[in-house]
Amino acid sequence: MRKASKWMSGFGLIALVLAIPSSFSRAEDAPERPYIPPTTHFTIATPGTQWLNVSRPLTVEDLRDKIVLLDFWTYCCVNCMQTIPELAKLEKEFKQDLVVIGVHSAKFDTEKDTDQIRQAILRYGVGHPVVNDRDFRIWRAFDVRSWPTLVLLKPDGEVAKTFIGEGHTAELRKAIKETMKAFPKRAKANLPIELERDKVAKGEFFYPSKIAFDEKAKTLYVADSSHHQIAAYTWNASEPTKLKPAFRIGKSGDAGFKNGSYSSARFRLPQGIAVGKGVLYVADTGNHAVRKIDLKSRTVSTVAGTGTQGSLPKNGKGMPALSTPLASPWDVAFHPDDDHLVIAMAGLHELWSLDLKSKRMNVIAGNGVEAIDDGVQGDKNTLAQPSGLSSLLGSLYFVDAESSSLRFYFEGYVRTLVGSGLFDFGFKDGERKKAKLQHPLALFADVTGIFVADTYNHAIRRYDPPKQTLETVIGDGKPGASGDEGPVEAAKARLNEPSGIERLADGMFAISDTNNHRLVLWNRTTNQVERMRVDGEKAVETGTPGSAAGASATVAASKRISVRLPNRIETPEAVVNRTNPTIRVVLPEGYHLNEEGPSYARLFEGEPPKEKLKQEWKREDLVKTTVLSPEGLKTGMAYTLQGTFYFCMDGKNAVCEIASVSFPVKVDPAGAEKIDVALKKP
Repeated sequence: MRKASKWMSGFGLIALVLAIPSSFSRAEDAPERPYIPPTTHFTIATPGTQWLNVSRPLTVEDLRDKIVLLDFWTYCCVNCMQTIPELAKLEKEFKQDLVVIGVHSAKFDTEKDTDQIRQAILRYGVGHPVVNDRDFRIWRAFDVRSWPTLVLLKPDGEVAKTFIGEGHTAELRKAIKETMKAFPKRAKANLPIELERDKVAKGEFFYPSKIAFDEKAKTLYVADSSHHQIAAYTWNASEPTKLKPAFRIGKSGDAGFKNGSYSSARFRLPQGIAVGKGVLYVADTGNHAVRKIDLKSRTVSTVAGTGTQGSLPKNGKGMPALSTPLASPWDVAFHPDDDHLVIAMAGLHELWSLDLKSKRMNVIAGNGVEAIDDGVQGDKNTLAQPSGLSSLLGSLYFVDAESSSLRFYFEGYVRTLVGSGLFDFGFKDGERKKAKLQHPLALFADVTGIFVADTYNHAIRRYDPPKQTLETVIGDGKPGASGDEGPVEAAKARLNEPSGIERLADGMFAISDTNNHRLVLWNRTTNQVERMRVDGEKAVETGTPGSAAGASATVAASKRISVRLPNRIETPEAVVNRTNPTIRVVLPEGYHLNEEGPSYARLFEGEPPKEKLKQEWKREDLVKTTVLSPEGLKTGMAYTLQGTFYFCMDGKNAVCEIASVSFPVKVDPAGAEKIDVALKKP
């Protein structure tokens, strides 16, 4: 469970007083008092909020007379991730009676971005509507204090019950049934669902995670997490950016928990991989298990875990591997020798060691408390979601994601190198006590330094043990997708939430550029970054296309032409006779542009997938004027103008609307000097 910082606490329920449009009353209710939605529904469905997994933002009418379950989460939180499968079971069980809404209230800065939330929704298979509560407005209104928190609402909008933390499925089921019984005339749970996963074209990888390299066999193994597979590729230093497919284990898109042959075995969101002698060990995160892949017999077996989520063990010594439940193991590594496998038990904030001979496990670091304390094993040291492991010269280096820290373990003692607290994160180089990371998920340790995949900073950082300093070697703290068209200088290259790094040969590293669904090669000799291409790979656009209901569309760090826009208005081609024409966006009579809404307009040059953003008008520009003046257009060049506009009726407490346009712009001597584009209400 994640507790929020002090500034979040102490807020009571916020009352939102809004005017009620006449459309809320129904014909059969005419003789009675008009329907007045409860305050809680207004809090959730405030106009201008960004939504995902729906075709349009939800309204108070969508929530009317329905049982609603709010899941307050943040996608960095392993406890929140462990709640998602339980919610899916309840959604299936109460399909006609329960509305589940994810309220994403971000802990880390990068999690506030709607496109990054979309990536998490796709990665973890979230199938219900999600609202971006980036300013903690809904969080404060419901007096939430920690992640995850579940709030069950009655059809009348009153809070039925609040559940803090995970593991409340049975209690939730009981509370839902009691609410159903108390409200027999409730409305059915129909919503304008439009899942983000239905908008995505999948390529060779789908959120690749940790990677491991077998130097002797020249084989690179990839935990292709959201394909629920382990993929193997032949790699050669003579052609370092080329990967030749060797085999895949599991069936693409088919998650499960099954041992057997390569084709029949199933994984669920695998993350970490360790290469042994003729075997691989896999942290099968979604199945709460550690799996063994025998490369000779081409079979998969389970070596630890039961397939169900476990809790803190009463005695963390001598635990039988196959009968002790695990909790979201995120990585595995051999340490201190090949007979012992350390497991990063992210869900319990501990490190466990599996003796591969005796098949017994011991807790070697952490005590289940989520914190960042150094010291010896027992009550002295605490961890916070350990997510990446790397062994070097008798020490086990690891990254603690929730404390944004780099730490190491040595013979029962834990010491922190970078990081100081659960809410102390950032992007800063320098001396170790002043340097900052943001939710790192992977690392690789060698004699030249500790290389950290600083996931939420979209960067690769290098820690120098002798100097005790941290430096950035790839990235600038912003998401992007560099190196698709050729090598790019490392300092100028951009990634999107990298979560795996592995050395292939002297001076060459492979990196899982997770949210861009690709691997990249970092050549330290040339200090360049370039995409690694798979033989026969389908040409799929880097990043994840899509747009939030109520938000502009983004792909990685670059803005692209979107095929999905909210309330898109059919607009004919604009033919203009000037290279700097005037295009006027006309609002409906009696309406004005919402100064707080994320309105935008963009002019693109060229056609997908090689379009280029030529000119952009942001919210602050459009608030001043909705007259657009494109500059420097060329005859014969293809252009596209796209925009999404938030506009409200004049007057106090007025209704607000959203509309989008997308149309080609052509320069022709016979065209017009000015073009009007009329927006319409939905």
